[in-house]
Amino acid sequence: MKRFLIVTVAIFLSACSTIKNKYDAPTYEGHPIVGTWIYSKNGCNEQYEFTATGSRLVHSNQEVVKAIYEVTNVDKERGVYLLKDTVIEDNGKPDCSGSTSDMSGDVVEVLLFIQNFPDRFSFCFNQQLTNCVGPFVKQR
Repeated sequence: MKRFLIVTVAIFLSACSTIKNKYDAPTYEGHPIVGTWIYSKNGCNEQYEFTATGSRLVHSNQEVVKAIYEVTNVDKERGVYLLKDTVIEDNGKPDCSGSTSDMSGDVVEVLLFIQNFPDRFSFCFNQQLTNCVGPFVKQR
């Protein structure tokens, strides 16, 4: 009976380990979006930091936003990706546009258009990549 219990517990722990790994946060190590980016408009800088673990931190004027993101390929050859962004926390202070809206809980999907030389990206709102905000320039 003791042996049966030990085997049962071992199988259970192994299954739990497999389940945990299936739901771990994605890793974007090596993805071109990972890093710190600056967008400048009207003398105000927005700084976006995308981590390899799927978190995003933004500083825009007095606003600070914490979010998690997922990115998937749309057309990797052209540098187009789908970004799904979920805002976890927003301090509600004025951003570079003067807005004080609290975006906590908002989920947004946009296209990322990433270009090299120099490294930059834009957030785009259509497949033609004509309605975009940017460029955000990667910091070294």
